[in-house]
Amino acid sequence: VYRHLPLANHLAARDAAIASECAAQQGVFESMHTELFSAQQDLGDVQWDTLAARAGVGSIVEFNASLASDEPRTRVIQDEVAAASFGVRVTPIVLAGGLRMLGSPPEALL
Repeated sequence: VYRHLPLANHLAARDAAIASECAAQQGVFESMHTELFSAQQDLGDVQWDTLAARAGVGSIVEFNASLASDEPRTRVIQDEVAAASFGVRVTPIVLAGGLRMLGSPPEALL
């Protein structure tokens, strides 16, 4: 399960998380997530719908409507609250069965 924790030192992180949730509503979370990370140096300069189109979002109209709604923002805030309740302050982190692994997990565990 993927959860968001946009860090304050990344100015576009929360908006990127929201954009990924809008893409998820159309079933393309993973490709949007990949697109956002590959374009991270340009976040804030490139329009979210441009990145969504590159990620394969089927309806840019629906994507933009989602951006304007409260639902994806609420989801990201809920993830932030959950992270705080677990004492998570950095990313990436894997929590599983009481285990806390900082950083990306080794390929062998995926």
